[in-house]
Parts: sequence; C-alpha cells; structure tokens
Amino acid sequence: MKPTLLASVGLAVAAMALAVGFAYGRFTMASPDLSDSERLKALARIAAIVIRSAAPQERTAHIKLVQALPQDNVVETEFLVDDQMASLFASSRLMEIQLSIISTMCHSNLSDGFDRGLTIHSIYTTAQGTKLADFKVDRTSCSSAKRTLTNLVVH
Repeated sequence: MKPTLLASVGLAVAAMALAVGFAYGRFTMASPDLSDSERLKALARIAAIVIRSAAPQERTAHIKLVQALPQDNVVETEFLVDDQMASLFASSRLMEIQLSIISTMCHSNLSDGFDRGLTIHSIYTTAQGTKLADFKVDRTSCSSAKRTLTNLVVH
C-alpha cells in the first residue's frame, strides 16, 4: 500500500469535514426557534451541499463523489474509487481506513451534530460496481472510534 494514497484519502475527508463545520458553524444547534429534528435536517442539508462542493472535482481524482443527498438527519454519500485506490480498501486495511475517516469526521466541527443525531452514511464502490466499504459516522461510531484510538495509544 502506498502511504501517499492513504494520505490523500485522509486529506479529502478532513477537507470535507472542516468545510462542513465552517459552513454549518453553530447557528443550527443554537437556534431556539427550531426543533431538534429541524436542526438536524438543516445540518444534513448543509453537510450535503458542502460535501458536494468540497469533493475533488478533477478527472484525475482517485476518489470521486457520486452523490451526497440529505434525508432527514442522514447524509447519504456515494464515492467512486479508481483502480489504483481500490487496493487500499482491501479487507486487511479496511478497518484502518474506516477508523481514520470516522475519527477525522468525529473530531471536526460536526461533533455536536453527531452527538445530537446527525449521521453520514458513506458507500465506496469501484467503476465495476464492487462495493469496497459501507459505513456510518454517527454518535455510536464516534464513541467506538474514540475507544479504539484510546486502546491503541495506551497499549
């Protein structure tokens, strides 16, 4: 596996997480005139828009966003992974990639949203339609990632 490819996955995810956080800010969670469900729907809409705008647009990108659609408190994202990057998603590395993506998203400005019920569901596939990864970033996965990282650091 090439470290530069793993780094490019991490940088793309971090850029999207930060962009969503900056666009979202704190206004949605602090707005007293909205119910919790309306706040989460608004956050999901903003997150989907920012993910679409922050995703790599160049034809040479190894991972391309196919769609980012908000539905209630969930953002459904689908990514197309090229053949060069697909090897990173081999079963031996999949947990490492998922942990990296989940950890990056959970430690972004979106952490309040995840704590309150925001979910980002991501599916990664190849051009041939092979599903490489399917996971969610939410309150539960953030807690699990935190425990896993704590155990890795302690041991």
